[in-house]
Amino acid sequence: MRETTAPRPFVLVLLPFEARFEDEYNLAIAPACTAAGAWAERLEEQAVIQRIHHQLGKADVVIAEMTGRNGSVFYDTGYAHALNKPVILLTENAADIPFDLMHYPHIIHQRKLTTLKAELERRVVSMLDASSRGEAPVIPVEITVNDVKLAADVVAKVTSNKTDYVRLEVIIRNPGVRRGKPAEVQVGVITPAVFKRLGIDYDDKDLRTANICIESDRRLHVWQKDFTILPGLWEQFQLGTSRNRPCSAGEKMGAFAIRILTTNGFFDFPFTVDIPGSPDAPSSHA
Repeated sequence: MRETTAPRPFVLVLLPFEARFEDEYNLAIAPACTAAGAWAERLEEQAVIQRIHHQLGKADVVIAEMTGRNGSVFYDTGYAHALNKPVILLTENAADIPFDLMHYPHIIHQRKLTTLKAELERRVVSMLDASSRGEAPVIPVEITVNDVKLAADVVAKVTSNKTDYVRLEVIIRNPGVRRGKPAEVQVGVITPAVFKRLGIDYDDKDLRTANICIESDRRLHVWQKDFTILPGLWEQFQLGTSRNRPCSAGEKMGAFAIRILTTNGFFDFPFTVDIPGSPDAPSSHA
């Protein structure tokens, strides 16, 4: 537990009022907040709108359970975002998170309450620490795709490693010095919507992803894994994605991006992908 003589931060919890969420609150959410040095309060079922707005206004962190797509929880979550409150989304299944909220920090817990408690404590501590220091969002990592270094919100040009489908080697590095902080991130990839599946080869394992259309022509694939990268170290993996027909030599595959999700927001590193053979796409390994 965090030791402090200051008043404990306040975490407001938004849950559907159903019996199946009682254990989640009592055995995972509330103990996690207590261990993080905060006190948690669940919004009461019959709360009037003024009470809801008041509690959301004074909350230091908001936790919202998306499972079941409860309308009241969705409304209150939207209000919390409008107030620029740090929000942690919970869900049993990624499909219950609306597409326009997928880029916010979230935990897919699959009703594993012990795992949820540990992960939630870590997230709450991180958010409260950032808030207490008044930190502005800082990009915590550097990203290279097929030897091309990416920059946030600046479109780079990348060439695929394969001629018949998109193959990318991604390196995510924590550039911090020896005494710096670990980078704790979730990772997603934005692809053109025609790429409905994304294969990820990480440490000789295939990682699972949840994916959803975020616009009519773009799809977000989010990995169901968090990465903790120590200062000076990196994570490396390969991405492979294909569509209904093979790619053609010289074909331009459109706009992609690596999305880094942190407790303080998300950052997009955009790039385009060309298949080898394009006259204006020099090899990224040159």
